[in-house]
Amino acid sequence: MTNIQILILVTLILFGVKFLKDTLSFLWFFQIKEYRLDRMKSHVRGNSRVNFSDLSLVLGVFILLGLLFPATARFIAVFFVLLLGGVAPLVFLYSFFQLIIGIKHRSFIRPKPTGKIVLITVIYFMLFAVFVYFSISQLLQSVEIIYSADFFILFAFYLLMLGILIPFFLLLAILIVTPISNYQKNKIKAQSRLKMAGLKKVKTIGITGSFGKTSTKEFLYAILSQKFKVVKTSGNNNTDMGVANTILRDVNDDYDYFICEMGAYRIGEIKATCSLALPFAGIVTGLNEQHLDLFGSIENTKRAKFELIHGLPKDGFAVISEQAENMKPKSGYNVKDITISSGNLAENVKVEPDAVEFEYKGTAFRVNILGKHYIENLLSAIIVAEKLGMSLEQISEAVAKIAIKSSYLMQKQEGVKGAVFIDDHYSANPTGVVAALEYMEDAYPEYKKILVFPGIDELGKNSKEIHQKIWKKTDDVCHFAFILQQEDKEIRKKYQKCHFVFEKDFDKMKKEVEKRLGADSVVLFESRGAGVVMKKLLENKDNKDA
Repeated sequence: MTNIQILILVTLILFGVKFLKDTLSFLWFFQIKEYRLDRMKSHVRGNSRVNFSDLSLVLGVFILLGLLFPATARFIAVFFVLLLGGVAPLVFLYSFFQLIIGIKHRSFIRPKPTGKIVLITVIYFMLFAVFVYFSISQLLQSVEIIYSADFFILFAFYLLMLGILIPFFLLLAILIVTPISNYQKNKIKAQSRLKMAGLKKVKTIGITGSFGKTSTKEFLYAILSQKFKVVKTSGNNNTDMGVANTILRDVNDDYDYFICEMGAYRIGEIKATCSLALPFAGIVTGLNEQHLDLFGSIENTKRAKFELIHGLPKDGFAVISEQAENMKPKSGYNVKDITISSGNLAENVKVEPDAVEFEYKGTAFRVNILGKHYIENLLSAIIVAEKLGMSLEQISEAVAKIAIKSSYLMQKQEGVKGAVFIDDHYSANPTGVVAALEYMEDAYPEYKKILVFPGIDELGKNSKEIHQKIWKKTDDVCHFAFILQQEDKEIRKKYQKCHFVFEKDFDKMKKEVEKRLGADSVVLFESRGAGVVMKKLLENKDNKDA
């Protein structure tokens, strides 16, 4: 083999590794975004620093240049092909080392294996194979001597362009699979609707809101389980399909109540879930700007969440948080029994590092939760339990037994170098982040306070304003803030009481955080990206302990 042939072979192998790595990464991304184009678009808008209008202007200028000065445009195009073709092998080599490091640190991103992922992947590879077959033949015809230096540059550039096309071919595969997937989903939903309509004993309690859904569900389940047989949606399976699968798998007349968490990104989605679960009671937790980019406006968020209350029967009941009640539509409900839940109903509140104490209607409550911000959600669950016939004494006893060790609620654990780790990585929302910072401030006044946080997606045009409020609270509370984003000089300049560190790489961020840890430190990990950093820190601790 000639040197050029060896170089081409090595480049092809390195590209193959990058191709598989990027394919798995994009599959993982599309999977966590539930294959929804609206969520993907929102993520790109919220995380891209590219001004697409400026990009369109540059492209327009280049096209105009090509029409007016074709020779100059051709020279520029050839220059970029040569430049990118020469750089391409280095890009593939860098990606290869990234993969090795990812495998070594067990941070290699890949999707969960499901039937849908397998089908999308098969169609994706078929589409790519067809494209490569026809495009490579054109490439071979465009050069006079195969395995020449010119061919290598052109071939490397071609591979680089193939890599750029990966997400587009995956999107095309998803679009092809969607009708098949929708048919299967509609079949499952029809079966669950039929099953639920035939049940005579079990009654559904729906829970929705921008935040606090999962914690309220867990509290209500823990309380009602002391007297009744209760089933609930598991984890964060709060979509119509998650609810439908829960009904088919778990719900039957052996139970008294089915606690059903209901999530949504668009108007009409909770209404669709109500048509499956048939709730007789409902809880609306707090409302805020979470997923605002998808809803379009806070007004649409309000309309979407209150579809649960519109779906309740006349003889049912609703419990609405005070904050949400101020935003609720004025009329149009069948249900007449509507109770307002408020954190102000709790008296003599005392916050401890591991628990919260308060009184409600003269009855003392102690619950093993972190932070007073959970009280309103707990009170909503208490009010529902009252309405279902439990006495306050019974409820107080049940609340005292609550010991929810779940990633869905804020948890505390021993961290590295004796530091306290507060794990709130499940799902960040603007209200929850501020509340968690307040808990850290109240419970650990003498500690060095550290935040690890990647920011919040899907906040739309208000994202900057919302994040400014979070940065202000961070500046007031924390000594260090490690932000999993690109450098933002504006934040550094505006907020100077707290030392802000910006870094997108998880492994580098882990090292930066570890430098500041000690027995006098408390670290709050907010949102899923922060959860990755926490996991890496704890892995390092476990290895040292072993």
